[in-house]
Amino acid sequence: MAGHGEKAAVSLGPHSLSVTLKNRSARLAVSREGEAYVVALDDLAYWDEPHQAEEIAIEDLRTIVRAIEAEFARRGEEVDFE
Repeated sequence: MAGHGEKAAVSLGPHSLSVTLKNRSARLAVSREGEAYVVALDDLAYWDEPHQAEEIAIEDLRTIVRAIEAEFARRGEEVDFE
């Protein structure tokens, strides 16, 4: 689980974003719908290689969502999750 104060790093690309937490990373699809960006959380269950067999814990998922929200807020953009 993510410890108190542990932060995820978010890197935003044109159609996806990458998030890194505890030396593990995951890539998520991002699309634009109206004024908001939409991040697809449906497929986010496992970390990317070389940790692809490791399921993402619920607390880590919460940390990831908070980091994504903070990154979009920093950019002055709206974000929704599906």
